[in-house]
Amino acid sequence: MERAYHEALTRDARSRGAFEGLARLYYERGMAGSRGYLDLAERVIAQGERALAEVGERSAELAHVQGLVWLARERPDFAGESLRRALAIDPAHARAALNLARLEILWRDPAAALRHLAIAGRDPALELEVRLSEGVAHLIAGEAKSAIAALERAQALAPDDPRPPYNLGVVMIALVTLSEDVESMREHNRLARAHLERFERLARLHPELADELLQAQDHIVELDEIMQGECKSHITPDIRERARALEEIQREQEAEQRARLLELERLAAEAEEAAER
Repeated sequence: MERAYHEALTRDARSRGAFEGLARLYYERGMAGSRGYLDLAERVIAQGERALAEVGERSAELAHVQGLVWLARERPDFAGESLRRALAIDPAHARAALNLARLEILWRDPAAALRHLAIAGRDPALELEVRLSEGVAHLIAGEAKSAIAALERAQALAPDDPRPPYNLGVVMIALVTLSEDVESMREHNRLARAHLERFERLARLHPELADELLQAQDHIVELDEIMQGECKSHITPDIRERARALEEIQREQEAEQRARLLELERLAAEAEEAAER
């Protein structure tokens, strides 16, 4: 694949597709462990943007990959600038919109995040990730019902994915703490436990979720402690604290999902190179 991109650039020094593909390839290799490839990705981005500028063109994808590189370097401020630039070039760039929305969740701006998630949601391939992020954004905004609806949609899309039931369990715990009467507490407690137990069953097939599995078990113990009191005087009703916890979990889940996808892409690239040889 890398050779094909280089050959395309020898034929056309301003091949936008070749610059974009090469930048993405180097970024993925950098994320797979060879961090020096992140530097190569940035060089390709700079070269591509200069070459395209000579003919009055711009690339939203190059700006998007630059945003991803900044995220890998733990500079969300610069990443946000690059992702906004990508959307200025192409307002319909779904992946740039999704990644910017995730940053806006981090910055606790759920309204902006939901606007960008609406753009990302136009790409059917991103619907699961969009619904998961919508659940967090709605919870931060204090909109528990909307959070539940988004996460239930995510669960319907991917019944075997451990993330939706975990996040639903966290939302339900928040509702336990906000319940106005014992019956509501019991019902939300039952639902929270059911979601967390579902997560436990699914997470056992994912060794990378060992920490989240322990957290789920802690949450179940917490539910037991809450219901032993069955009294609001024993509860701290702060849905935003739950939102912050869920936000952190989502970041961990996204990193794990990215790592799995990059490993699959690495194996596919190795197979392709072996076939070429």
